[in-house]
Amino acid sequence: MILIIVVGGVFLFFTGEITDDVVLIDVDNAKNIGMNTKIENNIKEIPLAHVNNRVIKKPFGMFITPETSPVQPEKFRGYHTGVDFEVFEDELSSEVKVMAICGGEVVERRFVSGYGGVLIQDCIFDEDVVTVLYGHLDLDTIQHDVGDQLNIFDNIGLLGDNNSPQTDFERKHLHLGIYKGSNINVKGYVQSKIDLNAWINPCNFVNCNNE
Repeated sequence: MILIIVVGGVFLFFTGEITDDVVLIDVDNAKNIGMNTKIENNIKEIPLAHVNNRVIKKPFGMFITPETSPVQPEKFRGYHTGVDFEVFEDELSSEVKVMAICGGEVVERRFVSGYGGVLIQDCIFDEDVVTVLYGHLDLDTIQHDVGDQLNIFDNIGLLGDNNSPQTDFERKHLHLGIYKGSNINVKGYVQSKIDLNAWINPCNFVNCNNE
């Protein structure tokens, strides 16, 4: 087995007779680095396990209409402000954990129309404040309250059940949005490309593709 220690962004590998794979993360350093830290997928994956190949329907910036949407039926119209990470078929009836993509304070934890359960987190990127929205969560599984501090890789909670009140009757998936600044903005769609400039593509910081 392999013991992996991350200290100051440096990976140290040890081999030995241990019963489980162990990953020790310098969480204080990871918090300071925030979204600038990329940990290889074979060590940790954020915000979901097997994160690559999940963005197959609604990427960042895609213009959606009820007629042309890859998700049917569709009730939204506009430019998609986040990225949708889909679940695999065998996950529709199983628990899917969501992890924090950065270190920062929880600023919202509530039901939002169109999402169901939502957690919003303040983070720092390139010395600028952003707010990170995790949508379509089961609120009852979130153990963090407003004011709590999350570190990168911390467990947030579970995705809500498919087509249930937990997801506001949307399909089971994670909507991940990153809004510039400290103001809370829960819009999943905007009506112009200019308005889209207020958001950041989450795929800049997480592995959306199998590369």
